[in-house]
Amino acid sequence: MSPKAKDQGDRKAALVEKLSALAEGLRRGEDLPISRVTPLKSLCQDREAAAPFALSLLRMVGRDLRAKRRPRRYRMLVEQAAKVLQACLDKPSGALEGSLRSLLVEMDGERRQARPTNWGVFLIVVSNGLLRVAEACLKAVLDPARASSLLYGASVVYAELQGDGPGTGLRPSAATTIEEIARFWRDRYGIE
Repeated sequence: MSPKAKDQGDRKAALVEKLSALAEGLRRGEDLPISRVTPLKSLCQDREAAAPFALSLLRMVGRDLRAKRRPRRYRMLVEQAAKVLQACLDKPSGALEGSLRSLLVEMDGERRQARPTNWGVFLIVVSNGLLRVAEACLKAVLDPARASSLLYGASVVYAELQGDGPGTGLRPSAATTIEEIARFWRDRYGIE
């Protein structure tokens, strides 16, 4: 292993360790600012890991949608997105990428609902955070140039949703999510 590769491996291990330490702090009951998740921003810059991380995050969202008994349609969309994304990772094809784009449009449609009223038709935007996280995962796969910022943003929103919602920082209830994210990166880089 070259010295440069070893340094990069050590740097990645240090970033993953910071995420694990963050999860441990949350487990101890600490409320922490969202800025403590910034090591994830560096990890998300690994373009080869973007799609596998998006899939991991999608699966977490799917599990949450089932546990929180969210609308069946949301669960079906996220589960289908995870299946198509897994197929894309196994054997990339233009048809599968088209399926991801179609799912993205469907998810967006679920959040934007037109409702007729006496004064005309109003567009109602349903703010379902979990569905927004799933959309960001698909966008990250379809737009590799923006994957890093999309996945980092999706991870931050997802972690905050485990507490009081976006803009509130990290609550102890986000410990498991942060640890799952750290576990993905440990497994990805073979860090024990």
